[in-house]
Amino acid sequence: MKKILVLMVCLSVLAFCGPAQAGWVPSGTVDFEDLYPGYEAQDITIPDGYGGFNWSPDFLGITKYRYPGSGYEYGCIGKVCAYTGWADDVWFAGPNGDDFNFIGAFITAAWDETEDVIVNGYQNGALVRTTTITTNNDELNFFSFNWLYVDKVEFQPQGQHLAIDNISHCHGVVPIPAAVWLLGAGLMGLVGLRKKVRS
Repeated sequence: MKKILVLMVCLSVLAFCGPAQAGWVPSGTVDFEDLYPGYEAQDITIPDGYGGFNWSPDFLGITKYRYPGSGYEYGCIGKVCAYTGWADDVWFAGPNGDDFNFIGAFITAAWDETEDVIVNGYQNGALVRTTTITTNNDELNFFSFNWLYVDKVEFQPQGQHLAIDNISHCHGVVPIPAAVWLLGAGLMGLVGLRKKVRS
């Protein structure tokens, strides 16, 4: 009986924690495409509320071919991507301090052959996640973060400008599949049946 209960607890922990951490489905991707002005441009304002987030003033939009041969050309998936204006630190945040899960983004150096970028995640003003990535300027680079429950993400370029595109996020975790619930119910039924047979 104890072995079955221990097995049930282990399976329950695996069912509740395992898929939730590893099986995110993006509930949104901010791709900046509807900011396209109809011509090649830079310093396109990203308004608060765009994509469901608030944006720092130096987080701006730029078109793919504004500077042909640069990292913007390689780093913009569509016609427009965001960039770090004046090579300043930039951030995006949930409105009203709302939490979200930051899955990842395409981050490309605009000018430097390689560039380090410090990426920070905040919760209620406190730094809760940080990592340093290295990107380059001649290919599309997707970086996965999979950070749970942050309300602000900050990019700190350690060189020049960055092109940032297709910011993937979700506002929850994937629900536990029906098969896991069925397995749990079956195990509980076996425990009940075994208990009834012993009586």
